Amino acid sequence: MRKINISFFLVFLLVTSLFNLPVLGATSEIQVIVRGEALTLSNPPVIESGRTLVPMRDIFESLDAYIEWDGNTKTVTALKGNTSIKLKIGNKTAYLNDESIQLEVAAKIIDGKTFVPIRFISESLGANVDWNNSTKTVTISPNSSEELRGNTTGNISNGGFICEKDDWIYTSMYKKGLWKIKKDGSEKVQISENSVNYLNIVGDWIYYSSSFYLPEKDKLRLYKMKLDGSSVTRLSEDIVEYVNVVGDWIYYINVSDGNKPYKIRLDSKGERKISDLPMKYMIVDDGWIYFQKTSTDTLWKIRTNGSDSAELSYVYGSDMHITKAGNWLYFIGEGYDSGIYKVGIDGQNEELIVSGSIDSINYYDGWLYYNSTIQNLYKLKEDLSTRKTIGSGVEGSFQVTDNWVYYSEILTESGKEYRVNTEGSIKQRLDAEAPLKDILITLPKNQTYPAEPIVLSSTATGTTTLSAKEIAKNKDAVAFIKTFDENGEQLASGSGFNIKSNGIIVTNFHVISGASSITCTLNNNTEYKVDYLLNYNILKDIAILKLKDATNLPVVRLGDSDKIELAEDVVAIGNPLEFQNTVTTGIVSGIRNMFGIDYIQTSASISPGSSGGPLFNSYGDVIGITSMTILYSQNINFAVPINSVKKLFASACVIPLDSLNYYESSAEEFEPNNNLGTANEVIPNQSLEGSFIDNEDIDYYSFTLNKAGKISLFALSFDYMYSGSDSCKISMTLLDKDGNEICVSSEATEVDTVVQKITSDLKEGTYYILVKGTPAKKDSTSDFSGSSYTLQTFLED
Repeated sequence: MRKINISFFLVFLLVTSLFNLPVLGATSEIQVIVRGEALTLSNPPVIESGRTLVPMRDIFESLDAYIEWDGNTKTVTALKGNTSIKLKIGNKTAYLNDESIQLEVAAKIIDGKTFVPIRFISESLGANVDWNNSTKTVTISPNSSEELRGNTTGNISNGGFICEKDDWIYTSMYKKGLWKIKKDGSEKVQISENSVNYLNIVGDWIYYSSSFYLPEKDKLRLYKMKLDGSSVTRLSEDIVEYVNVVGDWIYYINVSDGNKPYKIRLDSKGERKISDLPMKYMIVDDGWIYFQKTSTDTLWKIRTNGSDSAELSYVYGSDMHITKAGNWLYFIGEGYDSGIYKVGIDGQNEELIVSGSIDSINYYDGWLYYNSTIQNLYKLKEDLSTRKTIGSGVEGSFQVTDNWVYYSEILTESGKEYRVNTEGSIKQRLDAEAPLKDILITLPKNQTYPAEPIVLSSTATGTTTLSAKEIAKNKDAVAFIKTFDENGEQLASGSGFNIKSNGIIVTNFHVISGASSITCTLNNNTEYKVDYLLNYNILKDIAILKLKDATNLPVVRLGDSDKIELAEDVVAIGNPLEFQNTVTTGIVSGIRNMFGIDYIQTSASISPGSSGGPLFNSYGDVIGITSMTILYSQNINFAVPINSVKKLFASACVIPLDSLNYYESSAEEFEPNNNLGTANEVIPNQSLEGSFIDNEDIDYYSFTLNKAGKISLFALSFDYMYSGSDSCKISMTLLDKDGNEICVSSEATEVDTVVQKITSDLKEGTYYILVKGTPAKKDSTSDFSGSSYTLQTFLED
């Protein structure tokens, strides 16, 4: 019996010496910094022989390694990229990529947890390790620049329907499947018939969430496929969103589990829940998950191992569209101070950098891209020094890669897919056949075109009163206009009229806006293609077109709209709802000037499709272009006076149809714009919406005239219009390029509305508009309410 007890005692000593080697003891004094912040450890570090040991899972998973534990051999295997580490409990021999290495201290089990030497593990996984003896701090800095990414954080936050690989752009088109397009647009290949979400490409594989439009059992599942569309493999049965591939891991939100974050390795190993925090707009970078917490709709972060969650901002946002650049996070905030916010990844130095209503944001190559709720697309230099307008008609989420911005124009069931270059000079239709065609984007009349002034063969007007039946004979010179996009799909239809036998058609600008090609059919059923524009005025809604290969066409006679009289008879001819040559009659109901623009009010019926048609007087002369109607009214319709058209004849020139592909008819103010250097750029003949943040806020706008002209500015305070309170009044000051005052606005009445107005003859050059509210009186206890306004710029011809 005594021998057995001694043997047992010896065996017990052997085992305890093997698995619980003497240590200096656990110490909470040692702090471990990983990726810039203190790492929360499940147990305090211990020191043995001058070496620090920490809990195995805490350090491995904070460095995004995958761990396998063999309980039989007491062996830990860790994998990350091409690196493998093997440690055996109690054994100082470790293996790094199958090569043996002698450790000064072995891995061991303490209080039921496995502890490993922190320096060896961290350096083997490619991190730098520093020890500060005075502060007892271990700092571990992984080299995140070498970490593979499947896509950018901004693209993933916006749905991830674009991803680049080598010379190809992979694009998921709305209900049109997954395609790859050569970056130069020369080739296009379909990879899958189904659209996908959250594209990530690593190596030869595409990782994604399947289409929302698949059957319920298949939609929004996690998949991978080869770059050629083969070897489609489902990786999870759960519904997933916001798929991020970073390093060896696929991170995603598991919708089936209450929007919790999950991860799984690229080789399908190690799937697990990261945290119980519900989230959306999840992006992953450098060992951290940044997300919008669904219970608070605020910005948070958590490590990829599920530890150290923290709230970074108290700003509320329902759709944050989080994106990361360097050590900064950008997101959309809502509420009292809506706009784009910037905050450090440590939650410090938060700043509202763009104030206004924002739809979506993205980041690329030193620029922050964003689109407004009225669909204008902007880019803002990272240092906030420069802002440029690069597109319009961009609604919802968009992607940026390889100097192109990608977006869907979902106007029809099938939608349209575009990309516009980051300089805003060219766009292309993606869902067209390759090679993709360049669509030139130009601002209104910012180029010089060959002159081609319009000279009519006769300027005589009628002297004999005609019946409506006789005037209706002019229908032969009325055009049925159709407009088409770059794929030949019809965009719109309207009316116009011919003023010269070689085919010069007058219509409304809104009829042809955005068209890549235009046809005009006259009453002889001959269809003519429009060759180019001769002139246009967007604000007055006028366009003059030149037909191709047209001769001996019937014409209308132009009258003098300055001589029209109230209640005189008029006849309108047009193509409402594509009913060609519809004739209606009425009278001149009024002569209006609305914000500097003259209109003829008429009771002659005007409906969609009538726009651009002629309005005749009783002598059979055209006195106006039927233009618009007030909905739900009793025949309150308007026409543009024909004399406004005549003013465009002398300056007519050969203008390509491409110039119709871009124009912002409206814009909005974005803070900061409180000085000349940060002034928002506006285009003459453009309206914009602005607001004041507080009593002291002032807003600057800049505009450039390419030639001398008369500018009229109108500003309307919405709060003053509704309340009439002097505390809601606003004022404008026109400044030269150096900020010197030219003139100050005065009160005027436009369409029964009190506005601030400036009219000034200006030379070619750059000018500024200063808009400010009425400061609250010092003894006033009321809040400043003159917060929102509209500003209209009008450049006379």
